[in-house]
Parts: sequence; C-alpha cells; structure tokens
Amino acid sequence: MRAAEACHRAWTGGDIGAAIAYISHDIVIDSPNGRFEGRLGFEEFTRNFAVLLKRSTIRAAYGDDTTALLFYDLSFTFGLSCPAAQHDTVRGGEIVHQRYVWDPAPFLRSLAQC
Repeated sequence: MRAAEACHRAWTGGDIGAAIAYISHDIVIDSPNGRFEGRLGFEEFTRNFAVLLKRSTIRAAYGDDTTALLFYDLSFTFGLSCPAAQHDTVRGGEIVHQRYVWDPAPFLRSLAQC
C-alpha cells in the first residue's frame, strides 16, 4: 500500500517523475476515460488529469504489500469536485495495474445548467 499512496501523492501533487518510480514498465491502467499501457501511458493519463487537478484529499486507504484501495476527494481548477477511488495491484514493489473510478454526477449537473 505504501507504493500506491506515495505514487498517488506524487502525481496528484504534479510530480509525475517521482510517481513513475513506483510504476512498472508494463503497467495497465483502466479508467473511465480509457485504457493506458506502460509508463508512457501512465504519463499520458496523469499529465492530462493533473493539469486540471487542484487538490486530492485521501479519505481512506486500505491494503497490504500486493494491493491497495484509496478513496479520495478530487478538486479541480475549474471549480468542481468529486469523490474517486483507485485499486492498485503491486508486484515486487511496483504498481502493475490501476483501476480508477470517479463520480460523474457533479460534471453532469454542471453541464445540465449550461
């Protein structure tokens, strides 16, 4: 779980380079906006997301040396926020798989008001 928390804090804090130290070369990321593979895929996913992110506040973290589940609140630069979670699989100290989910309701409400 230590790798998952450290990686999350690094990339949500804008330090993608530090986050990559915890990522396997052949990581697979499944998220609502698609599948990303390898370290380049991780960079693409996190860079595109991080530029919109103002803050991530971890509310709960559970796991061990092979798996982690993080639940957090995301606040964005454009004023919206939402709850989100990720499940990480870790092998040999590196994250090999990440699955992300987040609540789209705040975004849908905002679009409906336009």
